[in-house]
Amino acid sequence: MVIPLYGQSNKMINQDSINQSKLYNEFRIDFDKYEKQYGHYIQTNNVKMHYLEWGNPKNPTLIWIHGTYSNGYELYEIIDDLVKMNLHIIAIDYYGHGFTEIPEKDVSIYHVVDDIKFLMDKKNIKQAIIGGWSRGGTISSAFYDAYPKSVQALILEDGGSVAWDFNEKAANIVKSIEEAHQYYVNKKPLIFDSEFDAYWYIYNNWGVRGKTR
Repeated sequence: MVIPLYGQSNKMINQDSINQSKLYNEFRIDFDKYEKQYGHYIQTNNVKMHYLEWGNPKNPTLIWIHGTYSNGYELYEIIDDLVKMNLHIIAIDYYGHGFTEIPEKDVSIYHVVDDIKFLMDKKNIKQAIIGGWSRGGTISSAFYDAYPKSVQALILEDGGSVAWDFNEKAANIVKSIEEAHQYYVNKKPLIFDSEFDAYWYIYNNWGVRGKTR
């Protein structure tokens, strides 16, 4: 008997979904424990910002700013090594990433900068090493631009040293902004029946791992 390839594919997808559901539920428990220990929120003038914090606050502080489509947990795999270097680490989630919502008002990277400074002031951190990857590097540079006396050092990983619109014509920039605006105006919200369903959608559509491998 010949089984159609489509049927085989669906069978694999269903089994993969079941396996992933089991793993998701198992690791979600560990994640919730970790988040409860290291995750925090602060209400700034712009947003209720989520951030992670590790290490002794008496040690030099590194404030890390993640890249586009990432979040503060991108430091997870190396955080133990950073703590062993006697660093106090804070990793934020900026707008629309991780657990930080998108503000209802218009905002820019300089609003994120103000959020970070607000957090530093609340924690009585006079100076910090400000670092980031990709868009986080750009925000790090903007922080130095706005608050140079609050920066002990800068870490720019694949971002922050060149403007995003470098060598771009003004007309092209305006066109790109308008296209982005129209995209979000026309974009319909995705609604899922469960948290796992939302994860499963991202799992299969954001390059984590494809349904058909």
